Amino acid sequence: MAGYAGLGITVSIAGTDAAELVSADGPNMSKDTHDISNMEDTWREFAAGLVDIGEVTLGLNFDPFAHDAVAELITATVPSAIIITWPDTGSSTWTFSAFITAFAASGEIDGKLAASVTLKGTGALTMTGSS
Repeated sequence: MAGYAGLGITVSIAGTDAAELVSADGPNMSKDTHDISNMEDTWREFAAGLVDIGEVTLGLNFDPFAHDAVAELITATVPSAIIITWPDTGSSTWTFSAFITAFAASGEIDGKLAASVTLKGTGALTMTGSS
């Protein structure tokens, strides 16, 4: 099994690559479970529930001009198309819809301007690429 460096990950939000991307965390997918045990069971039993794409958090070198459009999507009432392209040999992609739920910019006197963007996935996630 091959390992890959994170260098080269791209994230497209509503058709535009997130500029100055320095980190991407997620999606943090999960599946609900429901306890279906009954009084005759001696072990708990569970049924699978719905899958949640979860959240994606992006770290950016903040450029107020380049990131205006992303920041403005926090007011959107419809989800944006998200495409994460992984830096593997097949350029695998994960495609889903998400709402921007948080955008935070920061800066320090002796540091860089940074921003954090949080995306909340909605609906299904599609994985494509080479195996």
